[in-house]
Amino acid sequence: DLRDTLRDLLASAPHRKHGKHPVAVAVGPTRAQLRRLRNLPAVRDRRALDAIVQESAGRYFRQNGTPMRTTGVTVDAPGEGWAGAIEAPLVQMVMNLCWDAGHHEVVVVPTAAVLRISASSQELLTWRDGDVVLELRHEADALVECRCVPASSAAVRPVDSAHADAVGAARSGFTSPLALRIDPTQQRSSPVRILVAGLVCAGSFVLLLLAPAIRASREEKAALRTLAALSGPAALANTAETQLSERARMLAELARFQRGAPSTLPLLASLTQRIKAPSSIVSLRLDSDGGQMTAVTPSASALVAALREMPEIAAPTIAGAVTPEAQAPSLAPTLLAPATPISPPARLLQRVTIRFHWQGERVVQRSTGASR
Repeated sequence: DLRDTLRDLLASAPHRKHGKHPVAVAVGPTRAQLRRLRNLPAVRDRRALDAIVQESAGRYFRQNGTPMRTTGVTVDAPGEGWAGAIEAPLVQMVMNLCWDAGHHEVVVVPTAAVLRISASSQELLTWRDGDVVLELRHEADALVECRCVPASSAAVRPVDSAHADAVGAARSGFTSPLALRIDPTQQRSSPVRILVAGLVCAGSFVLLLLAPAIRASREEKAALRTLAALSGPAALANTAETQLSERARMLAELARFQRGAPSTLPLLASLTQRIKAPSSIVSLRLDSDGGQMTAVTPSASALVAALREMPEIAAPTIAGAVTPEAQAPSLAPTLLAPATPISPPARLLQRVTIRFHWQGERVVQRSTGASR
């Protein structure tokens, strides 16, 4: 059990003279994600950008019903950057276990963000997590591609260390901008806090009993505060105007970001022009990175070649197996049909699944489904 394993690991950790060591936890791709985000709003305040990504976690990250907690955002180009998301129940469990063990400085980071630290200098890293393989591509020590594929369809290339994820978390977990920093002392009740809350409650009850006696004094103090506030109306008005202007600018930027999702009509129009009978699209799914379609066509290679000529998409590739599928042509109506009609031979088609990416800066913000 993961909870028992973490509890035993924390119990066996060595102690230092003053307090306990900080804890860095690396979470693999089965319960954490690291994705490159595009079309980010131009917000200078990094905390505001992190809050926007957290509120739009369902747009940027895959979710299967489990709530996610997002990490900070690293912006490496205008409107683009990397961010991670970790399952919230796992983060809460780690926080509770660290609190019980006396560790108050804790960070949780996706394995993909720290794997490079403990691995070799090769550009392509492959790391296995159960049935999933994490593939990372770096250029000049900068992460440029991160994806997860099934272990059955990937050539596993082990990194230098069998515990590369733990080594990377220990070396760079606390300095990584993609680390999720949690403070268990702010989210768990302690006996001291319970005592303070009880004292505050008792004090409030006493004040309630003495309210008639102190009401006149409170009204006097309120009048004095009002007079002090009215001494500088111009300064207060200027401060309020500056704050309102900044918030209006931020709201306008957020509204522009919400309206920035491009239309899928040009893509559908191009598909209609280039895919002719007897080829047909069975299903079409679009996301922020690209899309995937399932089609029935006489030639899968010819269909991929036709998709490469579309200006909206790039790098169409066949995903999975190409399976044959027979389709009998319809009989043309005739007045001189024989008594026993002879069925023409079935037409042999191919069912193929094609994955593609968006061309240039074009990004679809919401997943869309269509069939033809």
